[in-house]
Amino acid sequence: HCARLWLYNAGAVTLGQHSIRFRLTVWYAAVLTAGLVLFSILVWLTLRQQLIADLDHDLDGRAKRLELYFRNESAKVGVHLEDELEEFCQALPETSYVTLTSGNGFNFHFPDKDQSTVPSRVLQRQFVFNDQSYDLELGTPLEDVTYVLGRLRLLMFSLVPLVIAIACLGGAWMSRRALKPVQ
Repeated sequence: HCARLWLYNAGAVTLGQHSIRFRLTVWYAAVLTAGLVLFSILVWLTLRQQLIADLDHDLDGRAKRLELYFRNESAKVGVHLEDELEEFCQALPETSYVTLTSGNGFNFHFPDKDQSTVPSRVLQRQFVFNDQSYDLELGTPLEDVTYVLGRLRLLMFSLVPLVIAIACLGGAWMSRRALKPVQ
């Protein structure tokens, strides 16, 4: 009984090896950490999904414009189609690529160099023009998406521990104040 009274007077209400204040702070930190980690993962995944969806939407728009341009230029007499397509593709982002082929021997690639080493989002579609089937493939780099997600990951990895540390200090202070009447 005297030892218990001494512990109460020392301000360390104990249960087992650790004080109630310590246990409250640890539980608070664990719940906060789990919540912040889950929140961070959901934010990262949602942003990734949205950036990829935006990229897909952009690729779809490019494909539609390229197909329309191909149809219009093909209808003109005396036009060298590969040159016109090359000019159209100059407006695409630098690391993008376009491949347009058909069974009749038409074969267009932009740019001439191989872009297979660049991580890309790819859209493939077919269309028919003058009873001929064409295969269109467009690719656009993922470097902007990767950069944004990398920056977000860096922010999360650096800020979440800081927020948890500050919250733990605040939790310890609050538990000390809340348990002061128990002493």
